[in-house]
Amino acid sequence: MSSLNTKSYKNTVSLTKHKSTSFLISLSVLVIASLIANPALAEIYKYQDENGKWHFSDKPTQGTATTQTAIASSKPDTISKDIHSDLLEQYQPNNPIEKATLSAVSIETPMMKGSGFFVSNEGHIITNKHVVRPAETDQWKELHDKMEERKKAYKDAEQVLRQEGVSIGKMKKQLKGYKRAINRATSSTQRDDLKSEYQALKQEYDEDAKEYREIKREFKIKRKNFNDARSEFNRKSSRAMFATTFRIFTKDETKLSARLIKISKDHDLALLKLDGYKTPFLPPQEASSVHQGMKVFAVGSPYGMRDSVTSGIITRIDDDYVVTDTQILPGNSGGPLIDESGHVLGVNTAKAAEHVSAEGFGLALPMELILKEFEGHLNTIQVTDHADEQ
Repeated sequence: MSSLNTKSYKNTVSLTKHKSTSFLISLSVLVIASLIANPALAEIYKYQDENGKWHFSDKPTQGTATTQTAIASSKPDTISKDIHSDLLEQYQPNNPIEKATLSAVSIETPMMKGSGFFVSNEGHIITNKHVVRPAETDQWKELHDKMEERKKAYKDAEQVLRQEGVSIGKMKKQLKGYKRAINRATSSTQRDDLKSEYQALKQEYDEDAKEYREIKREFKIKRKNFNDARSEFNRKSSRAMFATTFRIFTKDETKLSARLIKISKDHDLALLKLDGYKTPFLPPQEASSVHQGMKVFAVGSPYGMRDSVTSGIITRIDDDYVVTDTQILPGNSGGPLIDESGHVLGVNTAKAAEHVSAEGFGLALPMELILKEFEGHLNTIQVTDHADEQ
């Protein structure tokens, strides 16, 4: 194997290995996130103590002072139509923030997880467009382009492997030629010289052939993993592009199905609806009441941890965004940004930072824009300084 070919071969395969491995890790996170299994069913018991306070347990409680009722979690035929009352009874929120979390939902799509929140007692849900249509986002396009780059890199590496296979084959033929020459040698001196050259070439051949087989085997494994991941990515992209129903989870992990009502053409917004249920909802805060330094909270499912809250302040207010130092993490997208009284100021949309892993500012689309965007669907919602109790 020539030093030039060996160097080109090794560098190309090594580069492919390094970049494809990093890429496949990122891709695997995306694929695995959309393959979460259905939650297990379990018996949940609710009971009242002697003071009349309700409690919930996964086991029957012994005692004469309790009245117990077994309820099944996540079974469609046992789900109450009044989600609002059920959640209030189950969680008995102690403050406006806890009460606001009753209106937040987790959303799972064919490609990703996100958040959303009810904005009416009739089941209207606000979320981000990129949660329900990830294939239309810049992030998806960037990932798609990287996949195409990796696809080309694999093809280039495969060509190098093919050329090196030819070189290995030529060396093998040379060795056979040496054997024939040794057998035809007419003197011991000539035979010894040929044997010496044969042994040197044989040693080089054995080392190169072994290295070639190992790298080829590793290459095939990584190429198969990439092709499988790419096929899964394309399949889920196709499903996500045309999905009209989405799986949502309420605060108590009840699984339901919401339908798509409208996707914004100009903004990162989407409107879903859960039909047939009375739902808790977040009353909108009037834009004139939103100001710099105001304490705010983000509710969502960062990193898959449902029903999580982070806090911060409003750092600035632009025409298109409410900017906050509240942590906006992967999975928070589509969740509400609320004030201390539990009124919703906007929908958390993105994080502005120099790097993905760096600290940054959260961006939320204001409710005023959302209500205008979905005017006609949400025409019964009133924006007030002091919204009525739900």
